[in-house]
Amino acid sequence: PEAAIDWLSRHEIGRPSGYTESPPREVRVASSLIGGWFLHDPAGAAEYVVNHADNPDFQNAVADLAAQFYAMDRRHDVKAYFERLPTDAARRLMFEGLRDTGRFDSEDEMRTRHTDPRSMTEWITQYPAQYWKGTLGPRLEFWAQRDLDDLLGWLTQQPTPTRDAVAADFQVPHEVSFEDFANRIFNITDLALRDQLLRTLVSNQSLDFDEATSAVAKASLSIEQKQHLLQIVAAVEAEKDRDHGSEK
Repeated sequence: PEAAIDWLSRHEIGRPSGYTESPPREVRVASSLIGGWFLHDPAGAAEYVVNHADNPDFQNAVADLAAQFYAMDRRHDVKAYFERLPTDAARRLMFEGLRDTGRFDSEDEMRTRHTDPRSMTEWITQYPAQYWKGTLGPRLEFWAQRDLDDLLGWLTQQPTPTRDAVAADFQVPHEVSFEDFANRIFNITDLALRDQLLRTLVSNQSLDFDEATSAVAKASLSIEQKQHLLQIVAAVEAEKDRDHGSEK
């Protein structure tokens, strides 16, 4: 690591003119450095990242290091690392970078690295919501694709602040039909959570007012449920109109 750091200090890693890479090569170089260093000296790698967490070149390394600790089932080390990060922005960056962690793992890898969507969500939501709220969407969608009933069952058991923050991040998978999702949501006894998820259904499906109204009319729901859902459709549409009006 010392030789690599010395080399980095003496070389410019920026992009060649007119050439684009994503992520930028300087970010990838920093991540590779930390990834290799972690295998031999986790404490040293963590110390270095903490001291460079506000450097843009380390924007991926901040989250990569947390993911490596987590995959090794060293959650106490993740917590200590999180608490040592120098700013709230760096702590937020850690969770921003964990958005897709585990999504492309095989089933065996998910079991051994604890990267299945439920395990990852349970771990992340132990931290204050201010750092992870807004980052769970892809993971919740993946979980819903795998087992929507498991996700909804877990969600209903969470304390109100966690439940509300997670529900705000919820994304309805494209594979789930409007009618099927609505029926499942109406089975939720918590009325506040039910309505929050129904609003998400209407908002996430990218339906305009007429399409949403038609979907409700065709759904196998009771008259009362249809009326309630139509009220939510109207409320969501009114919010869109207000937002468009304020933009103008």
